Amino acid sequence: MGTSASWLAVRGRGRASVLKELGLAATGQFEEVPTSAIVALDCSGGWFIVLYNFFAGELDTIAMQLSIGCDVVLARMDEDVLCSTASAWHDRCEIWSLMHDAQES
Repeated sequence: MGTSASWLAVRGRGRASVLKELGLAATGQFEEVPTSAIVALDCSGGWFIVLYNFFAGELDTIAMQLSIGCDVVLARMDEDVLCSTASAWHDRCEIWSLMHDAQES
């Protein structure tokens, strides 16, 4: 069975606001290797990243909603179906997107 994962990177919006919008809460626990279903971390450059250890299909709508007044980058990959997607959002507008489906190439 292949790996599936999704992530949202948000810049310009605070951690507490992002977690609240996603219906999540910080646990204060640290994982050297992210094995929980959902993990989050602060990164340099003001980015806050939420990693889903599964293919989260509903993230397009969430990325659009989160992008009000900030930047959001969304990526997903599923090795089982050899597909990956990525997109960037700002103020509810999709700036760019791409998709790769290895079954079509």
